[in-house]
Amino acid sequence: MRGAVLFSVLVLSRAVAQDAAEIRGTVRSVSGEPIRDAWVGVVAERTVWAQTSATGSFALRANGPGFLVAKADAYRPLLRELKPNSDTVAIALDPADGTELRLRGRLQRGMVPELRLALPLGVKPQIVYDDDYSRTFVYHGSQKKPDAVVLWKGVYVSNGLPLISSFRQHESFEIRGVRCADLTGVDLRARTPDGRLSRWVGVPFNFVEYAHVSADTAKCFDRMIDGMTCK
Repeated sequence: MRGAVLFSVLVLSRAVAQDAAEIRGTVRSVSGEPIRDAWVGVVAERTVWAQTSATGSFALRANGPGFLVAKADAYRPLLRELKPNSDTVAIALDPADGTELRLRGRLQRGMVPELRLALPLGVKPQIVYDDDYSRTFVYHGSQKKPDAVVLWKGVYVSNGLPLISSFRQHESFEIRGVRCADLTGVDLRARTPDGRLSRWVGVPFNFVEYAHVSADTAKCFDRMIDGMTCK
């Protein structure tokens, strides 16, 4: 993927839970300008996030080592390992470079945005409804043990930051931005040491994911994700 951030993580599966510690920092552009209203998340034993102030500063409490994620409109998202005993971090975001996943569609004013998978002709998804969210399952592979791509929708489902706790035991990652009309999010891909693939794509109120699938299955699911629309 052109322009994607790629790195290896070798210690995530060894992370040890700690008491929650405060993490403070700033988010700036690479030219040094503070970025207001950027989202910063830490995924360790649980996921926590905060938005930056007018000065680009933020503060949050997190348990143990894990990942730091940052995103802001008009900038490339950043993903990096958060090392033990990190209490102050400085984040510099590169401007968006045209590599983001752009979803077709137009949002309706006053309505909660919805993502829709680009389903192949004849494929019927399974939809499960709960009180305040829904899940759409599309299966691929053998009937006994099929793989699934799952689309989550709901007011409390996502703020556009990935749930990287789902990516434990992966060792390499690629990240880029997602845009759905005026909403921004993250497209995160990961690979396990034995070559299995996972992906998480989300914007506020929606995310879609698959985990630990073969390269052939990933291609099938990627076509559904890359062709998604939003409304």
